[in-house]
Amino acid sequence: MIKKNIPVLLFISSFLISTTGNTQIGNILKAGDKMLDKSPTKLMEKYFSNAPITTSFDDAKTELMLLSNFDPPENYFSSLWDLDQNENGDYIVTEGLYTGINKSFCLKAGTYGPSGGDGHLYANLEGPKAYLIKKLLENWLTKSSDIPQRDVQSLIWAIIARTDVDKMQPRYKLTLARLIDKEDMVKLAANSLKDKALEAGMEKFKAEIPPEIYKVFQAERELRNLFNKVDASYDQFEQMAVIAGIAPAADMIRPVSKARWSFHPNGYFIRLTPNGYSRTRVDVYIPMPVEAEIDAKGMISSLTYNGSKMVEFVYENTVTQNEMEFRSTVAGINVIQDRMMNKTTVKIQQGFAPGFIKNDFLIDKNSGSTGTKIRRFADLLFAETGSLDLKLDQLTKNKLYNISSSIQSMEALPAQVMQTDLNNFIRFLLNEAYNYSVYKNLSVKDGKAFNNPSVKPNDELLVITNLPTENSGPQLNFYEEGNNFPDKQLNSVFNYKLDRGDLDLPGTVATPANRSSQRIGQSKPPKDKPWYEKLPPCPCTYKAAQDSAKKNGSGWKDCGGANQDYHFGAVNEVRWIPPESGMSGQQCTYDADGNLITSGIAAGSPDKVSPQSCGSVSFSAAVSFPGHYVKDMRTFSNLPCWQYLRDWPANNANKCAPSNPVSDIKNMKNMVGDMTCPEITELMNEAAKSKTISDKLKDYILGNGAGDLSGAELLDELNKWKESEGCPGKSICTLINKANKNLLHQD
Repeated sequence: MIKKNIPVLLFISSFLISTTGNTQIGNILKAGDKMLDKSPTKLMEKYFSNAPITTSFDDAKTELMLLSNFDPPENYFSSLWDLDQNENGDYIVTEGLYTGINKSFCLKAGTYGPSGGDGHLYANLEGPKAYLIKKLLENWLTKSSDIPQRDVQSLIWAIIARTDVDKMQPRYKLTLARLIDKEDMVKLAANSLKDKALEAGMEKFKAEIPPEIYKVFQAERELRNLFNKVDASYDQFEQMAVIAGIAPAADMIRPVSKARWSFHPNGYFIRLTPNGYSRTRVDVYIPMPVEAEIDAKGMISSLTYNGSKMVEFVYENTVTQNEMEFRSTVAGINVIQDRMMNKTTVKIQQGFAPGFIKNDFLIDKNSGSTGTKIRRFADLLFAETGSLDLKLDQLTKNKLYNISSSIQSMEALPAQVMQTDLNNFIRFLLNEAYNYSVYKNLSVKDGKAFNNPSVKPNDELLVITNLPTENSGPQLNFYEEGNNFPDKQLNSVFNYKLDRGDLDLPGTVATPANRSSQRIGQSKPPKDKPWYEKLPPCPCTYKAAQDSAKKNGSGWKDCGGANQDYHFGAVNEVRWIPPESGMSGQQCTYDADGNLITSGIAAGSPDKVSPQSCGSVSFSAAVSFPGHYVKDMRTFSNLPCWQYLRDWPANNANKCAPSNPVSDIKNMKNMVGDMTCPEITELMNEAAKSKTISDKLKDYILGNGAGDLSGAELLDELNKWKESEGCPGKSICTLINKANKNLLHQD
């Protein structure tokens, strides 16, 4: 079993205060060194004016009402740990669904732990000691992971309770010194609460202080006292810090769905679900760019992904329907599937006739009667909460509504009408089309919501620009000191066009709507080993691979002949297929002698998302083909080949000897430059078939051990080949021209 590092989260609570206990404390002015008077209000202002963490529900501004019902099945998620990480250990988020269960920490004393059914929304981690909590946890994960989690939790409580560092138990002082530097220790000591008169005043007027406020004060005071005792146990700290039971319903500001997603400023959706204060689930999501087309009647006619028509709907005997109701009529369905790897089409020919309303109806805040489907949709579409806005024209609103209706009609199909796996596949694409329409049309009402001055910019921090008038979706730009939104685009920062932003968690907080419950903040995840190093190693021979494939439950599958479009020069192929869809898989290829190919285009490449098969598309897992296409096939087609071979490296973990490169490109890197693997594959294939190319050039291109050719010799040989092909007018001519251009631009 592979042992996985677990990122860490922390729980944060905010305060609410007034004479009635319902108004949130904002930026309260400090009362000064001396008490101005002894009223309860002034006492509370003075005590809480330097609260280490201030994040509250009011800071949650990016919830997505339109995604309230989007709660995908578990098999749609990939592991969060399978994402690539940058140099800082932040996960690089790409298209798809990811999830992980993390350790978590309570960051506010005297409040209730998360309870079942509470939804949590995204907000920024705010407060004068937010930076210190982040640093403490980052150092714990990267430098001192041997420290028990309970000790780290105790230190967090000490910081938020403003404990006098000089009077802390020696073991906690020593542990704290391992996690923060001397300068921060000095700041902590200076910020400790030593005003006994203030504590006495709060106790004297406790009858006039709202209960939820007094509980926080009381818990922090008792924690300060406990840290001065040598024999204080963790159980005692926990008893003071975490209130048992469920937060009072009366303290609920408004209900929040547990399935509710928020939009993260780095360009993705995020959802957090705590389980107590020691574990929290983090979900992140970027919809795949599935586009839904509609016909003249407003009905969904096709679903297109990356230029390929994945699903086509052809309706017969369409049911007309008024705008207040919805129903579905099913006659018979004839399904035709084209399962080519690069183009999958499911054509529904007859009978699937969801009763869509016509396409010229209006969706506004008064659409339909209260309780009708269209009115419920309008209520979500025009939700007033938060800083997000949707720039949708009437046609797009209608399309969203019709996609939603289509999903419901697919769900209502009897099992005998359509294969369940195929139904799931179509519903998956419909969901992606709906969510992608929402995603790409998002804009920000208040650009300042994502420009938190307390967050120190760095070279990897991405923020969303303010788009009050545009209709082009999340725009990610490079963010650096002194120049918030320069013209340096995302693609110049990261290697892959699919990247949307970093899952850099220290500034992220999940806040519930109950004012007496704890808030959740995230810490940076640990640096993990690359995703492909977690996969089973390739057998050294094809015979050994075949033996493994014969064993039940091994996961290995003998695929027979290797696909020359993807692994030119390989003879045979095997795959390790994971037990669940959405997970990474292994691929191994072998030469004519049955030996593992260890490098070159012919070598096997790991899959970020396994296709769950040897080549034909399997609908047994709805996300297998789209995920494999996005994260493996498209990168193979779009990236420079040297980069793809570097980042999807062939496996030789068994250290098979000797090294066995086939169709290698190292010897001709200057000639091929940034050509893609499909381009180089075509170049190799044409060279192998050509009867006019010289043996010297053929061996050079095919990597058959020919000696190096000088630049001048290569140019001469390539031009002779070009003349023999009768160029122009052939694709090989374009490739030869690219090779010539690369050679001419060498220093």
